[in-house]
Amino acid sequence: MKVLMIGNPGSGKSTLLNTLSGKKEFKSGVSVAKGMTYQFERAVAVDGTEFFDTPGLDDVDMRVKASKAVEEALKQSGEYKVFFVMKLDSGRLKPMDLTVMKLVLTAAPAIGNNYGVIINQLTPRVYRQLQEPQGMEQIMYSMWTSVGEGFRTPYVMPVQLDPDAQDVDNVTLNPPFFQELDKFVKCMPPIVIPPETVKDIDVPSWDQVHEMMENISSQFKKDMEDMKNKLEMSTEENKVMLGKVSEMSKKMSEAAAKNAEDMAAQQKKSEEMMEDMKRGLKRQLDDVRTAAAGGGGSGGGPSEAAQITSAVMNGIGGILVAGGGPSEGAQITSAVMNGIGGILVAISKFF
Repeated sequence: MKVLMIGNPGSGKSTLLNTLSGKKEFKSGVSVAKGMTYQFERAVAVDGTEFFDTPGLDDVDMRVKASKAVEEALKQSGEYKVFFVMKLDSGRLKPMDLTVMKLVLTAAPAIGNNYGVIINQLTPRVYRQLQEPQGMEQIMYSMWTSVGEGFRTPYVMPVQLDPDAQDVDNVTLNPPFFQELDKFVKCMPPIVIPPETVKDIDVPSWDQVHEMMENISSQFKKDMEDMKNKLEMSTEENKVMLGKVSEMSKKMSEAAAKNAEDMAAQQKKSEEMMEDMKRGLKRQLDDVRTAAAGGGGSGGGPSEAAQITSAVMNGIGGILVAGGGPSEGAQITSAVMNGIGGILVAISKFF
């Protein structure tokens, strides 16, 4: 198995290879304006895995030589695990790193989308942001837009900066910083790269491809800012709308409460009127009973008085029943009218 890491100078790929191989055989550290790796280098781990380091293409003076070293590393036959090592600049992928990825993938089409991306030396804050789905999605969208269809890998791994390895020559990462990386590398599916399928890296087109990557990066930045502004505007509009809905809901609640109070007051008034009517009719009934008990001096005898009293009682009873039953206006009015009519007829007979 061959583990090949490709990246520009200063990306930290040599330190990662030293850590993964368990051997400090790859030169790493600080080199002003130049990369530490000048040619294709190899180290073999105890389990037989071969680790390949390659020089970065960002070095203008070494670009042609570096491209030949990368081509040589890709033509070793057998199973490969290919990784591009990158760093972020203000939270975004560097156009230089994307240019290297685009040129190498174009020269070795057998890789396709079967490669890994290691975003290296992240600050704790940025590392935490990339643990969130939204943060990683933005990085992957930017990368996929740059490399084009057919090269869009799902294998991306953020690696946090190890303070003890910063600015130190030929060092390995402390366990907390490489354990997840080790799992990532081991789980990466291998691919076979036939040597005859590897073409020359198109170094002459470097400037053109790099300009394209810068334009894509700038457009992506603008799109993200526009999206952020729209989201903020949408959030503000939602706040205004929610305020209006809340105010409307409050007014509707107040109106409903007032209607309920008015209905309760009307109901109470109707009940009081009905009680007053009942009391008045009962007084009239008492007067009729008293008159009937006196013998009806100008009318018929006791039997006639009893009949009159019965008619009056039936009429008033109808009114009382209507007043104590359902509140339907038509039924009450009919019963009351019938009752009063019976009373009047009875009293006219009596008197």
